[in-house]
Amino acid sequence: MMVPTCRGFTRLLDAGVEDLESRAQPQCRAWRCRRASVAWLLVMGMLALGFLLDARNGRNIGSMRPSASTEEVAIVAGCCTYFTDPNNKCGTCGANNMKTSGFCAKSKGNCGQCGGSSVWCGGKNINAKQSKAVSHIPTQVKTAQPMGTALKNPFKGKKYYVHPLNAAKYDKSMKGTKGKIRKNLEQMKSIGAAYWIDNKAKLHGDGPKTLEGILKDAKSQDPVPLVTLIWYDLPNRDCDAKASVGEICCTVNKTTGHCDLDTESDCEDGLKEYKETYVQPFIRILKKYSKDVPIVVILEPDSLPNLATNLKHPHCGNKATVRAYKEGFAYALNKLVDETPDVTVYLDAASGSWLGWAHQCLKYLDVMVELKLPMHKVRGFATNTAKYQPLGVQCPWEHQPGYSRNNFCLPSSPGIAEHKNHACCKDPCKLLDAWDPGNNEHNYAALLISLATEKFGSDHFRVVIDTGRNGAQNRKDCHNFCNIRKAGAGRASTTETANNTILDAYFWLKTPGESDGCTKHLPNGTKCVRYDAVCGSEDSLGNEDDEPKAPEAGEWYDYQVKMLAEYADFDGLGS
Repeated sequence: MMVPTCRGFTRLLDAGVEDLESRAQPQCRAWRCRRASVAWLLVMGMLALGFLLDARNGRNIGSMRPSASTEEVAIVAGCCTYFTDPNNKCGTCGANNMKTSGFCAKSKGNCGQCGGSSVWCGGKNINAKQSKAVSHIPTQVKTAQPMGTALKNPFKGKKYYVHPLNAAKYDKSMKGTKGKIRKNLEQMKSIGAAYWIDNKAKLHGDGPKTLEGILKDAKSQDPVPLVTLIWYDLPNRDCDAKASVGEICCTVNKTTGHCDLDTESDCEDGLKEYKETYVQPFIRILKKYSKDVPIVVILEPDSLPNLATNLKHPHCGNKATVRAYKEGFAYALNKLVDETPDVTVYLDAASGSWLGWAHQCLKYLDVMVELKLPMHKVRGFATNTAKYQPLGVQCPWEHQPGYSRNNFCLPSSPGIAEHKNHACCKDPCKLLDAWDPGNNEHNYAALLISLATEKFGSDHFRVVIDTGRNGAQNRKDCHNFCNIRKAGAGRASTTETANNTILDAYFWLKTPGESDGCTKHLPNGTKCVRYDAVCGSEDSLGNEDDEPKAPEAGEWYDYQVKMLAEYADFDGLGS
């Protein structure tokens, strides 16, 4: 229903020395020098890895979408690169000139290690902000003692609400199917999944299409099931996407009727509308039912990750959007935890392919500190929401001095020759090549919990991972995330996780079968005004001649759900 947004291209300096950890733009790689004290052997080994990657045309995944951001590109003196644009060899010594394979260098001498074809760029247009060092180590803040629903797993021992409309859609999709697909669709319709309250029309009224109707239905059942809700309607919602752009705007584009993400404003009207017509009625309905119905809320997917990493994107960095996200999110969370204390809240934390770098994850946690969020009343984090990243296997934790990340699968690990063959280092999206230890959602959850525990001085945080569509990894390019061809439904909603010290549950936070976004033309042949180019990718369904066109985000995509059933992996072993 929602589309994951991008991360900005970033680089990290630790103690003033560049590290090989980076966030690579699509179609590019960025490499960094290790500390000056690292042996030449390691340096040459890393260079060899770079040449190997270039030769095989692999991609390092730094973001799920292209981004205009070059936030905190950390250059000391300049950089060396293989890029040889005859019009501009050096660019800005940042994202723009790292088009093939190259790495940033502390000095011209280091650049010489790139090889004879490299070009030294003298650090043009470098400002103080770009050269500022960023620490891997969390700075602890004072947090109150955790209390209430923050202290217990809400999914444990509960029956999960099965939405009757979704069950009916599965029944309809089963018609004409047989064998494995039919059997799996039958199982899918009985698996509990979250319901998205992504517009104001879904708040009031009887029947299964509304929040009020769902909670009333759940209350009538015996036993009363747990209802999981996605709270999703911030002004200027999903600032780097078209397919899931929201209904509440800071400024409305009078031509399209959608949000104008370019116009600057204070978003006063948008915030007023959000607070009075979405947040407050949402809270009133929750208060009416939360004593009788166990409720989990996943709050505003992608909003905090965008604030943490994507402010250089013109739509996300627009002052109207920034104010809407900061003030709107804080208002909603405080209302939730103060007025509906029986509701359990998780904050969306993107995925390991977005925030898996320690310094990016810390920027995400720093947003919570800036907004003074009541983290002692928050149960934890939701990851992979509406995304396709694999569960994988959690690695043993290998401490790396000076860092707060797991070094086990990274090139800097002393045992990397052996570790690279470990199941936990399986890396279908080549994230480890970009020094992202969040190569799977188990490893990312471990990193996130470790950093949050250090940051807030509390060990109560847990993670719920969306496993709705990560049962098979068949993407040609992991930048693609819209209606993925040959994706499979993943681990069925359960508290039987690989590690209950960091995880509360695997849960279907996006129902398999709901479209990520439309193709250029809708199934009825009309043009889709919310078409997002990412839904036209080589991995996206509806773009080949024999494939039915994809409907708008959130609508049922019959062709997709049958494929998700065909490649399903309900026990999680295949991902």
